[in-house]
Amino acid sequence: VLGEGMQGRELAELLQWMQHADYRVRLHAQLACVALGEQAAPGLVTLASEEGKVKPRLHAIWALTRLNQGAALRDLLSSMDAEVRGQAAKGLAECSIDAQVELIKLLKDEDSRVRYFACQTLGQLKIKAATQPLFELLAENNDQDRFLRHAASLALGRIGDRDALIQAVSAQRSERLGAVLALRQIRDGSLIDFLADADTYIGTEAAIAIYDLDLMPAFPALVAHFFAAEDVLPRPMARRALHASNRMGNLEGVIKLALDVDYDTALREEAALLVGEWMHPAEFDVILNQSRTFGPRTDQSVAVVLNRSLDAMLTSDLD
Repeated sequence: VLGEGMQGRELAELLQWMQHADYRVRLHAQLACVALGEQAAPGLVTLASEEGKVKPRLHAIWALTRLNQGAALRDLLSSMDAEVRGQAAKGLAECSIDAQVELIKLLKDEDSRVRYFACQTLGQLKIKAATQPLFELLAENNDQDRFLRHAASLALGRIGDRDALIQAVSAQRSERLGAVLALRQIRDGSLIDFLADADTYIGTEAAIAIYDLDLMPAFPALVAHFFAAEDVLPRPMARRALHASNRMGNLEGVIKLALDVDYDTALREEAALLVGEWMHPAEFDVILNQSRTFGPRTDQSVAVVLNRSLDAMLTSDLD
């Protein structure tokens, strides 16, 4: 069959081949149906709607997606088969039809894959009305399904309702984490609002996003959070605050970490090395493994900071 090809075959025959056991045969028949254009749509709708073997129905859905048959896919969102609902939801991202009400409803579907594909499509279509339902999904998921969390936070980022994301700072943990991941996606400096989160995991995710995305306007807030912290910060956060201080030319922040005995020796030695190289810093970012340049640093400004910290540095336990 594959050797003969599907070109020239009638639609009815192609629909039969789409029910073949071999995926390659089904795929070639599907592509041949797409090549027929809209005349193939009625037959594909019938095949996709038939309860029974799932694989032929999926090929029909994929063909309907290519043919922009959004109305047919929208009708399939109420199918009894979860995979059919999921693939129909996924296909609607490529169709020019309004199905936001039905897609938002799928965020409460009993099947996690269906919810995943609904998130994906709502995000791709930037359906702003889905923002609150996506937060509700994050709350219900409670960080149990990481794939679902990814899909919901990615959708929130694509929708880009910045005000809603910032307001999530007072929501429950899973919603706050989703908001941080979404803000990271859109590279928004409002991540600073989450640095002092009661859950240090969330604050650390915000710090990682700020530094790793090079959001320099947010660096002062990251360093200020380090100075204000009463407890030892998680190492990934403290290390990024250290290198943000270095990037900003804030010698005081670098010295503070080098002298803080509550942090591990390796991190303190890393800070001490930055102090030693302060006037001629290595043009390299050890966190991101990237080339980095620094602005000029004056002897006078360095002397002021060193005079305040000299006694502590001389009596430090570091070599």
